[in-house]
Amino acid sequence: MVLLIITGISIYASTFNNPFVFDDINFITQNNPHLHMTRLSWAQIKEALFEAQPGHRFLPKISFALNYYFG
Repeated sequence: MVLLIITGISIYASTFNNPFVFDDINFITQNNPHLHMTRLSWAQIKEALFEAQPGHRFLPKISFALNYYFG
């Protein structure tokens, strides 16, 4: 457990002096309909990944879409 904590701290140690960047505001405030998954299907996942903007943020897009579906 100690090794895991030390590894985590060493990985993120270079980021402690950087400012926090909240760049998910487009996903949260725009209420993007492409992220509103109503059924868990490959077509809905592709829509969330490729239709929602900004286009280069694949992991947050799928995370928000799955959160909408399960929430």
